[in-house]
Amino acid sequence: MNIGYDDLFCIVLFLAVFIRRNMMGGIPIRLGYSFWVITGFLGMVAIAAFSGYTNFSYVGLAPYLKEILKMGVFWCLFYAIMHCVDDEHDLKIQFSMFSLAAVIGAGIVIFQYFAPSLAWPWQLPEDSFLGVRTVGTIGADVEDKRAYGAFMNANCAACILAASLILVLGAIRFYKSVLFKLFTFILCIVLLIALLMTKSRSGFMMLGMTMVLMAFFGRNRKIPWIVLAAGVLVFVLFADIRTAFLARVSDIYNPESKEVSGNVVGRVEIWKQYFETADMKTFVFGQGVISGMIRNETESHSMYVALPTVYGLGGMVWAVASLIGFIKRVRYTKYFGNPFLGQVATACLWTLFAFSLYGATSDAISSNYPRYLLLYLAVLIDRSCAIAREGYLSAGMAVLDGYSGEEEISYESTV
Repeated sequence: MNIGYDDLFCIVLFLAVFIRRNMMGGIPIRLGYSFWVITGFLGMVAIAAFSGYTNFSYVGLAPYLKEILKMGVFWCLFYAIMHCVDDEHDLKIQFSMFSLAAVIGAGIVIFQYFAPSLAWPWQLPEDSFLGVRTVGTIGADVEDKRAYGAFMNANCAACILAASLILVLGAIRFYKSVLFKLFTFILCIVLLIALLMTKSRSGFMMLGMTMVLMAFFGRNRKIPWIVLAAGVLVFVLFADIRTAFLARVSDIYNPESKEVSGNVVGRVEIWKQYFETADMKTFVFGQGVISGMIRNETESHSMYVALPTVYGLGGMVWAVASLIGFIKRVRYTKYFGNPFLGQVATACLWTLFAFSLYGATSDAISSNYPRYLLLYLAVLIDRSCAIAREGYLSAGMAVLDGYSGEEEISYESTV
């Protein structure tokens, strides 16, 4: 089944949390929003995979089981995370660890871009051997040179980097120290440079549109404007990135011939093909990623196409229910009045919006790293809402018990 060290880590972490906190620590299993989101996702993937296996049983059961087991590993990881976040301090630790991991990932992308022959540990196996880069791994020419680091795919890398940048921006206001804020801005610049080196049009659209909307409609408009200015500065200073970026963007539409590029037309044809080849069984039970690629000879290249044609009715129900629950928890978190947790909710909401933009032209729901991010957002907003609610109820009980006391009921963290 090709089990990796990351899979073993997630399983061991789950067992440690379940035994130490649930069984020995007396902490009940948190059957809240995030639990049902990750459990529903696992069920959705399992049903679609088994449905697809009945259509292409000659492939063997192992690939389909691997897909399901991989999601089981994800379930273990997020179960552990949701049971380790108890208060605001734990949320800050989560943000710090996530930011650190994102910057390390961005550093690997930048390193691969400038020294691809030395970055072979993170290159795809079919494109590299013993440290020797083959032509086409990240592009032989400047225009084709796209780094992906440890994310396996340039578009996936762009999704994670852009989403991480938005979340990190949300963390800037968590700290009052000017030094911390300066350090966070530096991290944002690193993420931005790495994003440009992926040369992913989906990533550019995802971040650019989100930053513009945040700059005009967000509460803290100064930060998005700073990011946009930093993006322009990086664009001007790095000539090779600028050249490649313009080539990638101009490839979408040729104003001279007034024709849309073959890449765009090809994706539209793929979307049509997925709907045309899907039967009633597929729309009800799904077919899974493997069967979808066998039947259509490519992935769907859109989350909104994959939900009905790859995961069927279960995928649609899961997506709608998860989205409604997410938005409700953002509203509840803000209603409970904790400024820190309200900012967390806002950062999660903007990140989800950016993710939805990325999903328009990429199958974010089936790619490991983007869907990891999606489930992580569900855990963050769920725990933020639960912690805010506990603080709100505690404050109310303190008032009912006759405490005037702003000191007892005031929140430790402020924006």
